[in-house]
Amino acid sequence: MPRVIETEMWSKQRELTELVLEKTPRYRRIGTGGSRGGGKSTVTGRSHVLACLKYPRLRTIILRKGTEDVVHNYRDQVQQFLQDHGLNLTFRYLEGKHYFRGINGSSIRLGFIAQEKDYGRYLGHEYGLISLTEAQEHERKRWGDMGGSNRAGGSDYVPRMTADFNPGGIGNDWLNELFVDPKTRPDHYYWIPTWIWDCPSTIIKNPNYIKENLLGLPEWQVKQWLWGRFDALAGQYFVIPPWLIKKAIPKDVVESAEPDVIEIPQWAQWSCGVDYGDEVPFALVYAAKWRDLWTNREHVHFVKEVYEANLDLDQQAIRAMEAEADLRERGLLHGRVVYYGGMDIKKKQPSESDQMSRTIAQVWKKYGFRVKPCRTNNRVYGWKLMKMLYRHEVLTVDESCKAFLNESFNAKANGAPGPPIDEDIQQAANLPDHALEAGRYNLVSIFPHGYKAPKTENLIAFDSNGREIKDLDSLLKVSNA
Repeated sequence: MPRVIETEMWSKQRELTELVLEKTPRYRRIGTGGSRGGGKSTVTGRSHVLACLKYPRLRTIILRKGTEDVVHNYRDQVQQFLQDHGLNLTFRYLEGKHYFRGINGSSIRLGFIAQEKDYGRYLGHEYGLISLTEAQEHERKRWGDMGGSNRAGGSDYVPRMTADFNPGGIGNDWLNELFVDPKTRPDHYYWIPTWIWDCPSTIIKNPNYIKENLLGLPEWQVKQWLWGRFDALAGQYFVIPPWLIKKAIPKDVVESAEPDVIEIPQWAQWSCGVDYGDEVPFALVYAAKWRDLWTNREHVHFVKEVYEANLDLDQQAIRAMEAEADLRERGLLHGRVVYYGGMDIKKKQPSESDQMSRTIAQVWKKYGFRVKPCRTNNRVYGWKLMKMLYRHEVLTVDESCKAFLNESFNAKANGAPGPPIDEDIQQAANLPDHALEAGRYNLVSIFPHGYKAPKTENLIAFDSNGREIKDLDSLLKVSNA
């Protein structure tokens, strides 16, 4: 009777291993990655061992860029895994040749690329399972080159390849295209995003790992290494982790358990930032602000946006009234909305007849659209406030606010791609900030000057929704769910 091997794995690691072991796989190319510390190298070694045990005469290879020393990490992990499960006698490691030879004819080769010419030594062989680790260090051509060696050989294993990687590096673009972006991902490719809280063993070994190793980095690097953002490049300004992007629904008697949903209570106060535009987009960003009844913490959610160019002032007023009506019909908005605009709403416009010229705000008011000037037009203060609210999870953004999110992800610090020259964001034709400005006008008006978010306790770990886990029992329960 075959022996059953039981091994502890976190949920994302188990998902990758199951795809590697499937007898009739739907996906032949599997990618995993995201934030650092997600346990990618650990699961790669284990999945190769389990595949070799299940499929006799299977030849596999784990390939990484670096000197000969890089293979020792995988050697040690595989040997420890075999020892922990009483499998020491099933494989023999040949030190000089860097590969494990199994008693059933299977083998695991550990390859390293110190120079470009080193790829040649691994091409032309047959490997049923190929893993490119730290794939962001490889060019796209090398993924294709190794694919030519992805053949079953003498085993009945259906050939497949895996890649694990973090954002950044020379491979960022092609990995994002083939695996991360669902719009460009081929049908036979599969993507498993991982974050550090998907592998809590990293946090268990070092509870201060995030604080000491990640939070002190430049913000664009925090986006890459902590939140696994593949669209984050050096010089990017805002950090919006995935769990702060929600879908707004009216608050019901029974709270929603959906992690991507946020419930707007009836007592929420509503406001809206307004960025005047003529040939450039006219932008509205509606926000609901409330205080949680249980935690007493404030929260603000950007619920809806209007983003449209080439509108006259009367048309802009109509768009605002239509947006309000839509929010009421959806059961989200109760009460009135207070509108805040930039200082440019005090500018006078050409008269409509023989009357005295009116300001932008006065023309809007004529059509029932009343807008106040924001409390301060200090850009840097507004951006700092916005970043602080994200960091303390006071501010969330609705998934429908596409223009606002797009501008946020593309915003760059002044001086980028070089060192920042100040704390403002760049203003250029290819870097629109109309929705961002509307959001800024709103936030500086609804939060008092000098606002400080409540202090939070030191981070221990997070669940898959980005919520803090404070005790080890909960940590293990969530991670193995």
